[in-house]
Amino acid sequence: MKLIMNAETPLHIGNGEILSPYSDYIYENGRVYYIDHNKLQSYIYSKENAEELMDRFINIVNIQTEKNTVDKYKLKDFLAENGINIEDYSSRITGASDELKNEEIHRAISTSNRPYVPGSSIKGAFRTALLYRHLLDKGCTATTDKKTYVGEDEFGSIDKDVLKFLHISDTLPLPYDNIEVVKTCRINISTGKATIPVIKEAIPGGTVLEFHLACTAKAKYHSLADRFEYLYEGGEKEVLVEVNNFYTEQLNREIDELCQKKHEKLDALINLYTGLYNKALQLKDTGEGAVLRLGSGKTFYDNSIASLFTPSQMMEIRSAAGYGNYSPFPSTRVVVLRNGIIQSVLGWVTVTVKE
Repeated sequence: MKLIMNAETPLHIGNGEILSPYSDYIYENGRVYYIDHNKLQSYIYSKENAEELMDRFINIVNIQTEKNTVDKYKLKDFLAENGINIEDYSSRITGASDELKNEEIHRAISTSNRPYVPGSSIKGAFRTALLYRHLLDKGCTATTDKKTYVGEDEFGSIDKDVLKFLHISDTLPLPYDNIEVVKTCRINISTGKATIPVIKEAIPGGTVLEFHLACTAKAKYHSLADRFEYLYEGGEKEVLVEVNNFYTEQLNREIDELCQKKHEKLDALINLYTGLYNKALQLKDTGEGAVLRLGSGKTFYDNSIASLFTPSQMMEIRSAAGYGNYSPFPSTRVVVLRNGIIQSVLGWVTVTVKE
C-alpha cells in the first residue's frame, strides 16, 4: 500500500553528526551557509600565500572555540577580508527559524545528503500503538521496573516476532535542499521557563513524502493468533486505524494537560494540538490514515504505553525506573521557536492512503 506522509510540524530524526559554528557553518541574515571544506581548501591552496592563509584559518577556528574568548573576529570576517564569497563555497544554504548564536547544529538523517524518514522510525511508532491496543484488550494492569519495554512477551522474541510480517519502507529521499534549521528548547509547562536552545536540522512542516506499508502474512502458509489477523495480506487499513486511535488519545491527553496550565505561552501549542486532534478524528471516521509522532521531541506518553496505567500505577513505575515523583510528569515540552516566539513542536505527521 502506498502512503503519503505530510509533515504537520518540523520533523527531526538525528544521525549523530554535529556541525560546529566555528568551522562548519556561517549564520547571516536568517540563512545558514554550510561550508564546503574541500572547495575552500582548494581555493586557499591555490593562493601564493596559501600556508599563511591556512594558518590564519586554523587559528580563527581555535580561538573561537575557546569559551572565554573576547576576540570577535570570526570565520565570515576572514572570508570577507580575502574576497571569498561565502555562497560560492557553500555546500548548502538553508533558512533558520530563529537567530543562531554560535550554537551547534544537530544534523538530520539523510542519504547522499538527501533527507528522508527511515522505515524503522515509522515502524517503531506503529509498534508502540499496536502494543497499546493489545495490552488494552487484555486489561493490562501490570507494572514493570524495565525502562525499555518493547512488547517481546506480546509479539514474540526477536527471532519469532510476529511484526516481521509488518513491512514499512523508508520514505523516498527528498531533494537535498528540503531541510531547514530550527531552534528548539524545553519549556516548563507550569512556569514558562525555557532551557538553553538546541539547534536541529529538520524536514520542514508542510513537506510531503511517500512510503510503503505492507502486511505480508499469508493465510495459506502462516497461522497467526486471532489478535494478529491484521498482519495478513490486506490488513494495512486496520493497522492505520489502531495507530490513529493511539495517537488520538495522546493528543487528547496533551490538550487537557496544557489547558490545565493556563499559561499564555502555551496557546500556540493548544491550537496546534487541537487542529491535529480534529484531523485524527476525521481519519478515524474514514479509516484512510493516521496521525502519529516521529523522531525527536516526543513526550514520555507519545513514546510508550504509559497511558494504560492509573496515576498510582504510574507513580509505582516511575519510582521503580528512577523517573522521580514530581508533578506534572513530564514537566517540560520541546518546542520550536520562530523569531523568539513558540511556534510549534517537532515530529507530528499525518499518513494517508495514496489514491
